[in-house]
Amino acid sequence: MLVNKLCHAIVGSTIHHENTFVHHARDKGIDVRGTGHRIESNVVFMIGNNQEAMGIHLASAADCFVQDNDVFLCKKTAIRDQSGKRNTIQGNRMHQCWTGLDYNACSGARAFNNCIYDNSQGFNPKHVKGEARWNLFWHNTVYDSYGPHISIAVNKDTNAPGPDCDYLDIRNNILVKAGHTHIWNKPDIVGDHLIIDHNLYFGPPGWPRFFYHTNWPGSGNPGMTTLDEVQRKTSFERGGIVADPLLIDPEAGHLACRDASPARRGGAKLDSSFGTQLGAHGVRKPVSRFVPVRLKALKASVNEKLMNNTTDGRYSTGWHSGTNTSNQWMVCEIEGAQAFTHLILVPVGHKVEFNVRHYEFSVSDDNQTYRRIASGENNDSGSWFIYEFDRPVSARFLKFALLDKFPDDGYAWTLNRLEFDELRAGRLTPLLGTGF
Repeated sequence: MLVNKLCHAIVGSTIHHENTFVHHARDKGIDVRGTGHRIESNVVFMIGNNQEAMGIHLASAADCFVQDNDVFLCKKTAIRDQSGKRNTIQGNRMHQCWTGLDYNACSGARAFNNCIYDNSQGFNPKHVKGEARWNLFWHNTVYDSYGPHISIAVNKDTNAPGPDCDYLDIRNNILVKAGHTHIWNKPDIVGDHLIIDHNLYFGPPGWPRFFYHTNWPGSGNPGMTTLDEVQRKTSFERGGIVADPLLIDPEAGHLACRDASPARRGGAKLDSSFGTQLGAHGVRKPVSRFVPVRLKALKASVNEKLMNNTTDGRYSTGWHSGTNTSNQWMVCEIEGAQAFTHLILVPVGHKVEFNVRHYEFSVSDDNQTYRRIASGENNDSGSWFIYEFDRPVSARFLKFALLDKFPDDGYAWTLNRLEFDELRAGRLTPLLGTGF
């Protein structure tokens, strides 16, 4: 049975909104409008599944302070500053979402000392301008993004003159374990006022495949593969370094650095209360941990050579059904038959015909007799679908049935098939969502 509880908070006049649990809203968790609000020490989770579902949304708000919030399991974005001015986003946790932090058409935004982890992408600034000061992304730690850690100017606002993204300053951050590239930039629509410097980078040997990229991850075009290449070919990262930051326990959300970390030496001296601090320190502990349950793809209706792409934790390595458009399936083994409370489906495209429309999930202990645990209809969107269960589900096998796709969207480049990028399972410990 899927949990379907609603709790939606809207802030209108100047107010201090703190120490509340906001959960199971379909669209926005805390929707902030007006001037001078403080949104502090709240827990916001399970927000969706509307296309623009977000945990904390600053909607044309100004001079607001968003601090020490724990925001997770949101379909689209944990925290977004949309068309705001001079807002500060500091000391927050943003995890298990399509995107951790969005800057969208804002000006003078400042993000300091945040932990952003286990999202499809970490930080996504687009359509930003400099009318109300530079937009700053300083002293943050971004960990285990399945795609890029930072996506700059993904698309252009065709109604706005000039560059799409300008007056953006990205410094003194720690960026670890990207799925595709550390930084994805679109230089053709970005203005001259872009600073990327004094950041620390790290990842497993040979990964991510690219350090800096200017093309869509699925394009097949090569990007720059090393920091040295970025320094030689761009104006960025003269003070950047590659080193293991020695995070204390990142898999449990503890992203502070050990005393022996090279990050302790600091970065550039910036005009903030954090000075030379490199990465985030002293951020509040998470109220709940999302424990991943490992899935291993065993068999698929077609295209088995691609099925392992759906459980590799890397965005842009997906599965497709060839020319089949309905009644496809994939069977995964659940490692250790661990119990899960959530399933997360990551689609490949944004509002395209090959996204999964009707779906069904079933589980089995013997891979012969299956019992259905969830079924329904997704909306056609490019961000996460999160399916939550009111009690833990235990089984050895999971079957995902892709029953049909969406109608033709009219674009000549789309393909007539079913696709998805990633299927994830996990359990929330402790299990939140009841009793508040």
